[in-house]
Amino acid sequence: MTLEEFARFHLPTLEEGEVQFNVQIAVLSAAVKDPPKGFAFWSLGEPGHCAVRSPGRAILLGNLTRAECQQLARDTLDDRSGVVGANDTAHWFAEQATTLGSRFEPPIPQRIHLLTGAPKYPSASGAAREVTVADAPLLFTWLTAFHEEAVPHDPAPERHHVEKAAGSGRYLFWTVDGQ
Repeated sequence: MTLEEFARFHLPTLEEGEVQFNVQIAVLSAAVKDPPKGFAFWSLGEPGHCAVRSPGRAILLGNLTRAECQQLARDTLDDRSGVVGANDTAHWFAEQATTLGSRFEPPIPQRIHLLTGAPKYPSASGAAREVTVADAPLLFTWLTAFHEEAVPHDPAPERHHVEKAAGSGRYLFWTVDGQ
């Protein structure tokens, strides 16, 4: 299966669970447009039952069953760069991989929060605005600082990626009096 076929097969189902699978959707969509060297993908059956991995990043699990997580752990035994998944998927994967001799750092539980409307900060002045290409240096500085504090095991942001993303509409700055 080609990457394009994989995306056509799995993306519609992942998009039905956009809140849970937003990172997988973004990574896969970007890879179809510009496949990074070493991008890996696994289809484990039904639509949405899949996994992807960008070079140097963790394996991102789709809507997998326990048996599919265990199979993927066996199939990727030599490809250990971490694992991320919704619900119990990452736990099932790591549990199986550990029985096969892999070692993992302690898990980092995360929660998914859904923004259903425009953010309102009761006692904060100012407003959100989209980051522009001119904001790329500041965005890079802030993303790098966030990376060092929150996810130091992940690859650091690369300036050219941040410059490309700065005008994409994906990032917002909160501004007060133009600052």
